[in-house]
Amino acid sequence: MIELLKLLLSLSFSGTVLILILLLSRPLYRNRLSRQWQYYIWLIVVARMLLPFTPEPSLTGSLFQASGSAVMQLRPDGPELLNGRPIPGTDLTDEDIPSDSSGAESAKSMEPGAAGLKIALQPAAQNLWLIFGFLWLMAAAGLLIRKITVYQSFIKYLRAGRMEVTDMELWERLGTLAERAGIKRAVGLYTNSLISSPLLIGFFHPCIMLPYEKMADSDFENTILHELMHYRRRDMFYKWLVQVTICLHWFNPLVYCMGAEINRACEFSCDEAVISTFGRQAQLAYGETLLRAADAKGKYSDSLASVTLSENATLLKERLDAIMNYKKKSKITISISIILSALLLCGFALTGAYTVRAADKPQSPENNASRHDGRAPKNLQTKTAKAAHIIRKERPNLEISIDSNAAVKLVPTSAKDVTVDYADTLYDVSVENENGDWKVDISYIGSYSKYTSAVLHIPDTAFGEIGIHVDEATLYFNSVFRYGETINAKISDYASIFYTVPSGFQGTLNMTAPDCYLELYSDDGYKNCDVTISNGSTFGDIADGFTKRGNRFVYSDGTKAGVINIDLGSGGYVSIEAGASETAKPAKEPAPEPELYAPDSSGKLVIPVSLHTIGENEAVCIGEIPDIRDAVSFEYDITCGDSQGTISAGLRRPGLDSDWFFRCQVNITEDNSTLQTRFDNHFNSAMGIYDTYKGSYRFYIQNKGGTLSDISGTVTVQYGAVTPD
Repeated sequence: MIELLKLLLSLSFSGTVLILILLLSRPLYRNRLSRQWQYYIWLIVVARMLLPFTPEPSLTGSLFQASGSAVMQLRPDGPELLNGRPIPGTDLTDEDIPSDSSGAESAKSMEPGAAGLKIALQPAAQNLWLIFGFLWLMAAAGLLIRKITVYQSFIKYLRAGRMEVTDMELWERLGTLAERAGIKRAVGLYTNSLISSPLLIGFFHPCIMLPYEKMADSDFENTILHELMHYRRRDMFYKWLVQVTICLHWFNPLVYCMGAEINRACEFSCDEAVISTFGRQAQLAYGETLLRAADAKGKYSDSLASVTLSENATLLKERLDAIMNYKKKSKITISISIILSALLLCGFALTGAYTVRAADKPQSPENNASRHDGRAPKNLQTKTAKAAHIIRKERPNLEISIDSNAAVKLVPTSAKDVTVDYADTLYDVSVENENGDWKVDISYIGSYSKYTSAVLHIPDTAFGEIGIHVDEATLYFNSVFRYGETINAKISDYASIFYTVPSGFQGTLNMTAPDCYLELYSDDGYKNCDVTISNGSTFGDIADGFTKRGNRFVYSDGTKAGVINIDLGSGGYVSIEAGASETAKPAKEPAPEPELYAPDSSGKLVIPVSLHTIGENEAVCIGEIPDIRDAVSFEYDITCGDSQGTISAGLRRPGLDSDWFFRCQVNITEDNSTLQTRFDNHFNSAMGIYDTYKGSYRFYIQNKGGTLSDISGTVTVQYGAVTPD
C-alpha cells in the first residue's frame, strides 16, 4: 500500500507539472493552433497520471528517492570486512585490506554497494502513510461509485422519457448523414422533452436524443453531424478516462481544472471537425443552430453521461467566435503542433514517476544479483571525529545513534577514546563526552552512488550501559563489547546487521530488529553464549549447535556467561555462521557406520531399538538392511518411557536424507506411549520400478518435537521366499 501511494503521488506530481505547462501556455496557443490539437494534447497528461512507465533516472523519481517522505535503505552487497578479512562471496581481496584495519585508512576499503537500495519508512511515518492510504482508497472508490451511479440513473431517466422518432424522412436523413460521417453501426434516434439540448448516449450502441422532433432541416443536419462526430471520435470513452483520473487523484485540485478544460476543448474540437468541410454559409448556419440549441429549456442534463450540442451557454460566444474565425491550418502551424506535442512527450518522459528499486524483503549480499561493481572514489578524504572535551571514568556508558542510509562498522581499538573515521562529503558525525559518558551520532548526507562506510572505533575496554539506535541503516559489530556490558539495540525495519560475537563474550545483548537481515558470527564458536533468535526465517547457513524451536533459533551448549536475545519480527532473515572459530573447533567425529542386518532362513529380519534419549528434531539411525524390493511387510513396535512429544520412524536411502519410505509417526502421551504399525510392501509387484529401489536402506527414529527418552522395541521386516542378495 505504501509503495502504491508513493507511486500515485509521484504520478500526480508529474501530471501537475504538465497541467501547469498547458494551462499557463494556453493564451499563447489558444487562437493559433488547431482546436483538435488542443483537445487531444491532454491525453498525454492523462496518460502521465495513469501510467507508471518511466525512464531511469527521472525528475520525479529522483525527487521522491531523495525526499524526506521516503528513506533510502541500504542493503550491503559490495566488498566487506569481517575481523580484518574479506567475507566470503564479496569482491574484496587481501590486497584491498589495509595493514591497520582499525585505523583511519580502513574507511577507504569498506564500501557497501548500492544495488540493493530499498525504500523504507520510519515506523511512525508508516502509520501516517497507511491512514492516508485508507482515506485515499475510500474517497477514490466512493467518487467512482457515485459517478457510475449517477450515470446509470441518468440513462434510466432518459430511457424512461424517450420516444422513438416516427418520421421516416428523418430516419432516412440520419442514415445518409451517418454514411457521410463514416459510421457503419446503427444509430438510434429519439426525442425527449425533458432534455435541454440534443445529446448522444451509449458507448457501443449510440443513441441521439432530440428535445423535439420538429426542427429546421439545417438544424437537424448540423445537430446530427455534431453528435455523430462525438461518437466517431469516441469522446464518451475519453470523458470517462478523465473521470477515472479525477477519482484516483481526487486530492489534487488541478485535476478538476484539467477535467473542465478537456470538457471545454471537446466541444470546440468537435465544432472544428464538423465545419472543416463546410463552406462559409454552412458555417454561419451551424452557428445559428448553436444559438437556437442554447435557447432551449429542459429539466435535466449531465455532461458526464453524454456529449451534447450546447453544454454551457457561457462558452457559446467563444464557440461562435471560433466558428466565425475558422481557417484551415497551414503546414507551418501543423509543424508547430507536432513539435509541441513532441516536447510535451519529452516532458512526459522527463518528469517520470517513482519506482521501487529493490525487492520487498532484505537480501543477503551473496544473493543480490545486481551487484555494485564500483569502489568508493579514491579521492574521498577521510576525517576523524573526536570529542572536544574528555572526562575519563571506569565503565562509561555509550549511546550510538545511526540515521538512515548510513553504513557503520564498529571495530575494537587499543586507544582509550571513541572516534569515528568518515568521509565528510558523505557523513555528518558528532562525538561527545558528557561527564565521562560517550555519545555518537552518525548521519548520512551523501549520494549512494559514492558510498563508503564510516568506521566507529570502540576502545577494547569495559563499558557500562550501551544503547544503540539504528534507523534502517547497515551496521557491523566487529568483535566489540566483551567485558560484561549490557547492550540494548533498537533497529528499525529493513536494516542489515552483521554481528560478530567477540571471543570470551560475557555480556548481555538485547536487540529488536523487526524485518531486518541478520548475519551472526562468533570468534570462539559461541562457547560462552546462550543465544535466542526469535521470529527469523533462515536465509543462509545455521551453525552446528543451533536448534529450531518453534519460531526461535536457540543455542544453549555454551557456558551461558553471555546472553544474546534478538527478535527479528515477523519478516526477518537470519544466517548463523560458525565464524572465524570454525577451524579452531575440534573436528567433529564422523557418525559410526550403522550395523548391517540380514534376514534369517525364514526371511525374518529384526532390528532392536534401544535409545536413552533423542534430541529435538534429531534423527538416529538404528540399523541398515541390504534391500527392500523383496520385503513383504514392515512392522514397528516402539515404546517410549517418560516422554511427551512426537516420534517418527521410517527408512532413508543413504545420501538421500530428504526422502523417507514407510514412514509413520505418533504423538507420545501418558496414555499412548507406543508406536505400532505395519506396512505391506508393494514395490516387489511394481515391476516397472523394481530396479529403482535396489540398494541398502537405513532405519531412522526421529524426535519431531518434545522430549523423548527410554526408547525401546523392535522393527521387523519380513521377506519373501527369496532372500535378498
